[in-house]
Amino acid sequence: VPMLFYPTLPGTGGVFTPVKDLPASSRELFDYNPTLAKQMIADVYPDGLEIDYYAESEAFALDQASLLKFQWEKIGVDVTIKSFDTVTHDKHLYDRTYRHVLGARHGSADPKHTLEWSVTGNARNWAGYSNEWFDEQMALVKSEPDADERNRILKEMTLHIISQVTTIGLSPTPEANYWWPWVKNYYGEACVLDKAIAPVLARAWLDQHLKAKMGY
Repeated sequence: VPMLFYPTLPGTGGVFTPVKDLPASSRELFDYNPTLAKQMIADVYPDGLEIDYYAESEAFALDQASLLKFQWEKIGVDVTIKSFDTVTHDKHLYDRTYRHVLGARHGSADPKHTLEWSVTGNARNWAGYSNEWFDEQMALVKSEPDADERNRILKEMTLHIISQVTTIGLSPTPEANYWWPWVKNYYGEACVLDKAIAPVLARAWLDQHLKAKMGY
């Protein structure tokens, strides 16, 4: 399981930077050093740091929240877990009305797509991040016809987002989609727009002849 997978997946040629090659300040984020982490917290919050952690009420999310609470309290962070049904949780997510930290699933697709989620005002910019330089770079990516130059810009943007820690990636969860051979004009897309599969299925069709030929 890769330690670094957000915002760019390992193997994304020309864009991904391995942990060992990150700038020292970013590489430090991936070192297990609770003593240093505790000191950093104490330097900024001498009276202690109290945070609310918003989680869905499903078992997996609550287990994950409990694990984080246990680990973070070791370095001086007092965590209060607040659990919500999915609708309320997602409302806090999209309206950005949560306090401090919210646990959620986050995709890690092609670099341009994933990085665009950190552009000012983007609907999936759940961290509410805003940086003028970053926004300008994304505009350049969208207008740059040369793939190598696009990748160079995306690589710089990736390094920037890692350094800003807008999102803490906990663990990647690979997914796979399967479909019958008679489902045509479908190529494994999980969703388009915002978690929506309907626009994809609306353009797919069934080859009834092939289906019958295969005995179904």
